[in-house]
Amino acid sequence: MSGPSGARPGEPTPMTIAIDAVRRRIGVLGVDVLWDDVRADIRHLLVSRRPTQAERICLLEIHADVLDALEAQCEDEPDALTRLGYQRAEDGLLFAFAEALAAEGGFDPDLLTAALERECLAGRLRRDDYLAQASACLVNYLQP
Repeated sequence: MSGPSGARPGEPTPMTIAIDAVRRRIGVLGVDVLWDDVRADIRHLLVSRRPTQAERICLLEIHADVLDALEAQCEDEPDALTRLGYQRAEDGLLFAFAEALAAEGGFDPDLLTAALERECLAGRLRRDDYLAQASACLVNYLQP
């Protein structure tokens, strides 16, 4: 008998196979990983696919770990750190909004708040100037 993903119990699902592929790419390349490619893969998996909560957390941890490593590598490059800071904030907001979309396509603001709080508490999303500026741009854009 197969589960909701079509995989049999104990067999990898399409999502776990995709997550493992991202991990392998990072494992091979280490800190020299092609961030734009890994970022695009993670964004696709978190936004366009419907990961389980465990899969979502795994992808969010991978995203944060790679960003942390890149920031450490770029500590003497202010422009690179700024770009990475904005990318962390932008992706964090995108991922939280994607999580707040119900399977039926409806939006749940309580889920958005819970996702943002969880990510900030976990340290994957930082309450910093980058997040404040990205949030302010979003709020200003949405003002009638």
